[in-house]
Amino acid sequence: MRAGYKQTEVGIIPEDWEQITLGKFQEKVGSGITPKGGASVYKSSGRPFVRSQNVGWGQLQLKNLAFIDEKTHASFPSTELRTGDVLLNITGASIGRSAVVCNSIVGGNVNQHVCIIRTTKDLENTYLCYLLNFDIGQRQIDSFQAGGNREGLNFGQIRSFQFPKPPTTTEQKAIAGALSDVDGLIAGLEALIAKKRAIKTATMQQLLTGKTRLPGFGQGKGMKQTEIGEIPDDWEVATLLDRAGFIHGKAHEQVIKEDGQYVVVNSKFVSSEGKVRKHANANFCMARVGDVLMVLSDLPNGKALAKCYFVEEKNRFAVNQRVCIYRCKTCDPRYLFYVLNRNRYFLKLDDGVSQTHILNDDIRKCFIQFPPNQNEQAAIGNTIREIDKEIEVLVTRLGKTKAIKQGMMQELLTGRTRLI
Repeated sequence: MRAGYKQTEVGIIPEDWEQITLGKFQEKVGSGITPKGGASVYKSSGRPFVRSQNVGWGQLQLKNLAFIDEKTHASFPSTELRTGDVLLNITGASIGRSAVVCNSIVGGNVNQHVCIIRTTKDLENTYLCYLLNFDIGQRQIDSFQAGGNREGLNFGQIRSFQFPKPPTTTEQKAIAGALSDVDGLIAGLEALIAKKRAIKTATMQQLLTGKTRLPGFGQGKGMKQTEIGEIPDDWEVATLLDRAGFIHGKAHEQVIKEDGQYVVVNSKFVSSEGKVRKHANANFCMARVGDVLMVLSDLPNGKALAKCYFVEEKNRFAVNQRVCIYRCKTCDPRYLFYVLNRNRYFLKLDDGVSQTHILNDDIRKCFIQFPPNQNEQAAIGNTIREIDKEIEVLVTRLGKTKAIKQGMMQELLTGRTRLI
């Protein structure tokens, strides 16, 4: 053990820190009430009414915030929110998420699924929130859930939480401030990613329909009406199978191996954009570079149906059953990928009730709009791909920033690194 540190029930902490019980540093631990009448009493304006879906991991999520009128608010004054209150979800799938009350919801109320923790002046509220969301807090929350089901927390359990506490609120605020700065970076990256994705969506809507033409292509051309909508005069409509070959994937379950050399392309692989992977030691349906792979079966309202994956690696992917290959004959592969990915024609086959299967006959009847030459198709595909690359860089940076935050929490909330 390092000099100047001591062993406690919450781990090794500096000698001048103390292990505390939350109950001794709280003015209030209690939850709210669901109004009589349930959701029928919610208003479009009035007093904010915070539910568990509004409490995220360190951040409030207020896009779907409900409101109640003054009469309802007055019926449970003990749950009125104050500046600096710490909110903790105590039931349901989101149990354990914690955030600090911001000015926009002060004077509002919470329902019975959200606990209000109001600390004394010796325990800084934002510091406590980080502790609750960190391993130190989450382990204790888990310990009260029978069989790991995360069924709920009662107020006595919350008051019994044990935490490390620096000797001064100045140091607690310094720790919370440093972590808050990183949270600001994370929020900024998330906002930029959302903006880039919105730009991509708008760009695709313009370029893939010909409403906007890239420089050097089709300037001055008008529009015409077709069976699949309005497209430029010099574009054409063709069946998918006129322009691309079609190959069904094959079953690979019998050759699944953890250390297999091939990546099995199934619906989970495609829907996760390659993050969820299985491997096989044999390949019965090899994908080629430039192939467009598409999911043919999914649950009702699923997010995998007709989702596509563009192959950029040679001799790597084994295409599984219920996933197909489109191999371009007279079109640009990247353009085909973007125009096919979650194409509305295929999504309309989902009745929202039963599992959806895209059949051969459905594919034969699929019509796609194509620019007159592959150079324009390639230019469209490459333009959208450049936006995708920008998003990928930002997503990678976001992941690294979140990892840095986790490392900082481990250092700062245990006193391994001191800011003061």
